[in-house]
Amino acid sequence: MLDAILHGLVRMELELPGQPNFKPILSTDTIASLFRKAGNKKITHLVLVGQSKKEATVGRDTILALLSKEQVLVRIVDNATFFRNFGIKFKEKDKMLAIISWSRRITQLYPKKANGNEFARAVIKTHVSHKVISKLHIKLFGFLKFRGALTEQFRIIQVRPRGKLLWINKDLDELLSHSPVSSVVYFSQSKIRDVEADVPSFLTDIPRLLDVYMINCNRPINKIDCENYDFKVPGLRFFPSEYKRIQYREWGKQEILKVIEFRNESPPYKLQNFILNALVSVELKTPGSPSFKPILSTDTAASLFRKANCKCISYIVLADQSERGSTVGRDTVLALLKREKILVRIVDNVAFFAHFGLQFLRKDHKLAIIPRYHRPVKLYPTSASGRAFANAVITFVNENA
Repeated sequence: MLDAILHGLVRMELELPGQPNFKPILSTDTIASLFRKAGNKKITHLVLVGQSKKEATVGRDTILALLSKEQVLVRIVDNATFFRNFGIKFKEKDKMLAIISWSRRITQLYPKKANGNEFARAVIKTHVSHKVISKLHIKLFGFLKFRGALTEQFRIIQVRPRGKLLWINKDLDELLSHSPVSSVVYFSQSKIRDVEADVPSFLTDIPRLLDVYMINCNRPINKIDCENYDFKVPGLRFFPSEYKRIQYREWGKQEILKVIEFRNESPPYKLQNFILNALVSVELKTPGSPSFKPILSTDTAASLFRKANCKCISYIVLADQSERGSTVGRDTVLALLKREKILVRIVDNVAFFAHFGLQFLRKDHKLAIIPRYHRPVKLYPTSASGRAFANAVITFVNENA
């Protein structure tokens, strides 16, 4: 009798915001879309429950066990690969359970058994600790991950990979002038919940080169910043590293516009090309930072490692970009940004390869790698593209690790 009632409840879809939901999530769902679908600001935590065929009721039972926790919404995941969309990886033996706070804090949980009561117990324990940690953040730090009304004193959001948000309590002048990397600032009048729709996702996937921020010009605390930077809403603007507004204004308004101004009314690919081309022109000072400057005719393996000025660099890659209009060198730099031990250097004159004892045929895709303290090695990418060059480099590094 009870099973029949529960089975009937599972088949019903409630229309009120924040109501329990027995429908599995979709392959296209993200943290933002799940909170948006919940439709209730009282929901502060999402719980993702893996429900395989063997554990056919664990998701349902977890929902029922947590019905009294109105701030927690449980969603069922019936395909284990969907967890990867949220940056969550489980081992094969793990019970698949995770909790996501409204501040995008993701925590994998480890219940003792795969049943609703054990899952609920693990969730309740973590939910309590999340609330305690959030209060400590307010007292101890000058920033706070996004948590609704508690963020009034904070000014600017940093948009990070995988949809994570970080609140920063600095004005724009201070933030940009001390930034070791370039920045993109989105001047907006949007609500914070719309940040993922407003800021193109590709911008947050350029580590070591670009930080992305959003400032709401409707908030009184940001009024001076928005006026100082001649904002136009919506407006996406690029700033080179260590940008100093007063100094640029002394050089004249034309220079400011040339360096930082861009409207996001164009198609995404045009915006992407604009940002990438702007990054290429910026020379970063931090040791080991990516470099888009071509090597010199006088460079050697020793001089390239010396210029990198960081023992963290284990490999230097030489990528040919000698053809007019080619971006393969630039694209190889971008494709290997997450490999912090690898520094890509662009070669815009094929004759320079001979200085490293390397000889290529005219038809070859010219790519080489120099391990620290070893001789240069020719690589053989499948095509002349950044992705193919990067794959050849990664294959070599993995095989010689």
